[in-house]
Amino acid sequence: MSVDRSAPWRRQLDEWLWEAREGRLEPEARAALNALLRRDPEARRHARRTLQNDGVLEEELRLERVERVFEKEPLWLESARRAASPRPWLARYGSWVAVLLVVLGVASLWRGREGGAGGERVESTSAGIAVLSRSLGAEWEGALGGPRAGELLEPGWLGLRSGTVQLEFLSGATLVVEGPAELELVSRVEGVLRRGKVYGRVPGPAGGFRMRGGDFELEAGESNFGVVVGEGGVAKVLLWEGDGMLKSAGAGEWKRMEKGMALRVERGVAFADAGGAEEFFTTPRVLEERLAQGMTRRLEWWRASLRQAPPEDVLVHYAFEEMAGRELGNRGWVGGEAARGWIVGSPWVEGRWPGKGALDFKRVSDRVRIRVPGEWDAITWMAWVRVDSLPNALHGLVLDGAAHLHWQITGAGELQLGALHGKGRERGVSPPVITPERFGQWLHLASSFDGRNGRICHYFNGERVSEHRVTPGVKLRLSEADIGNWTPEESRGGHAVRNLNGRMDELLLVRRALDPEEVRRHFQSGDPAYLPPVTGAIR
Repeated sequence: MSVDRSAPWRRQLDEWLWEAREGRLEPEARAALNALLRRDPEARRHARRTLQNDGVLEEELRLERVERVFEKEPLWLESARRAASPRPWLARYGSWVAVLLVVLGVASLWRGREGGAGGERVESTSAGIAVLSRSLGAEWEGALGGPRAGELLEPGWLGLRSGTVQLEFLSGATLVVEGPAELELVSRVEGVLRRGKVYGRVPGPAGGFRMRGGDFELEAGESNFGVVVGEGGVAKVLLWEGDGMLKSAGAGEWKRMEKGMALRVERGVAFADAGGAEEFFTTPRVLEERLAQGMTRRLEWWRASLRQAPPEDVLVHYAFEEMAGRELGNRGWVGGEAARGWIVGSPWVEGRWPGKGALDFKRVSDRVRIRVPGEWDAITWMAWVRVDSLPNALHGLVLDGAAHLHWQITGAGELQLGALHGKGRERGVSPPVITPERFGQWLHLASSFDGRNGRICHYFNGERVSEHRVTPGVKLRLSEADIGNWTPEESRGGHAVRNLNGRMDELLLVRRALDPEEVRRHFQSGDPAYLPPVTGAIR
């Protein structure tokens, strides 16, 4: 594995931990992992939480098997849960955990708390410096499609192949970046533009903003400015409102910029006048107008697709278009009233687009009760979900009351799909994909279970993120189930809390394992940031 130095540390750490758990961590990555844990306290805290979540997940799955034997004794099970030991989990992952334990501290791991001076809890920290607030037609360099609207960004380089994005720095400054562009986020008040076009708005409370390139440095006060960097690092700097100071590598001195100035900056050449108007740039107001128009067209196109009959292998398709009442209509081919969803608690809210319905899941009681009869050799789940937080060890997407088929999210942000087989459970768990910087975003989640051939695959925003081999011959059943929660059959007293904390506005169950291209097309067809090629793309 090659170590990706440019990726945010949290994503890289999650990938290393997952590879270590799966026995795939190569020596170079192992050394880099331990170096990161030794020097970075926040990385150690994040790794400890991930390990603890894995331990809880293993224990919950063990208790599920116990509950099927002792389901008449819930009080005994609750006491067993409190007394459960993490040692079987430690044995499962093997000797690599010992390396982490030396770094993390054995006592701190077992106590399950972050100790500071006097035993006080240490606050979590964040390295984020800007939010990607708007995105129009963005095509990114990198895995998983790059950042999406609403994502908190840490220092590092952004490669924008095409399109336009708006970045709101935590200082208050706003940059609208047009691709192709390469922009480094340095701090809350500084960026480096290697190429591309940027419109900047710096309000008074931001305290100024520094924009640098190969041959220039701009110190902008309260102002509206524009920067274009072309081939060879040649730059054009424009100022429409406010004031600033510009330094050229050629001039070697600072020049004061005033309202209405436009200067060309080139290595070895003194400042030169250059024409340019604000209309040449995409401003935040223009970007907002284009996004609003695109969202309206996109919702109309998606609703038009609902008027077509679904493929015959679609068992369940909840479009969440009712926006009122306590029933959820099924567009799939499972007939009868039993296939309708019955909403318990969850209120109707806005979905992926303005005017699109969704259900909100917040309370332990919120859920949709469904019943889907039948038995299948393979299935695929797909859903559009907005996750707001992951407070539980497990969070239900769709869970069968009899534990035949469970699709859920772990507290570490992993996708998990599992089914009963004989006296055990076959399951596959993805690497962490729903990390804190993804909270509040609309995400496309998909998982397939090919019972006949023994394979589970997980997908995130149209990309396959993991594949797992399981015992062939598994038969899949759903029966009575909950969307966004879990109600075990014949439950008495307490049971594990697995409510989803977020929103859902589309859910499909297909009676076969879709291939990666089919999943990608479904993601693209429902992506709130995408338009059909005939009208252009919004991402």
